[in-house]
Amino acid sequence: ELHTLVGTWGEKMELTSLHIRILKPLMEDPRMSIADLAAKTGLTARRVRRLLSELEECSAIRFTALFELGAATSLPFIVRLKWDEGKATYNDIFQWIVKEFVLNHWETYISSSEPVMFSLLSAENLTEVQELVNQFRVNPNIVALESIIGGHHEYFKGLRGAKLDELLSDDD
Repeated sequence: ELHTLVGTWGEKMELTSLHIRILKPLMEDPRMSIADLAAKTGLTARRVRRLLSELEECSAIRFTALFELGAATSLPFIVRLKWDEGKATYNDIFQWIVKEFVLNHWETYISSSEPVMFSLLSAENLTEVQELVNQFRVNPNIVALESIIGGHHEYFKGLRGAKLDELLSDDD
């Protein structure tokens, strides 16, 4: 099964040598303070702040935290659902999920080719997974539903992450 997902990907940006200069240490220590980043790069804190703002404003680079839901006691799972386009829009379904599953919902991906969504949720155990899935089943706009519980997984960088690594290593 292959789906093109709807999402916002930011803008194209030409990274300057100063942008690359601040990104290198951030890749090693993403929690580095502006003051430490300025000291490490030899730039002023004001310039570092401005460069980071430029990167964030155009969304060329997204600063995000990756989380591993299954690392603690939670059980991550995906609900693959299909909705009736004649009765509801993807936004109606998405807003319902966000409102209904406040503590369990993490992310939702929407297919651009058919009325299908993939929602990442977490539960404490299999009983709670079943209870959450049953809550989805009572929504009259959802016509098909499947819960997917995965096992161990590895994180693989996407093309953008690989290209950024390549760009930063070329500058050495």
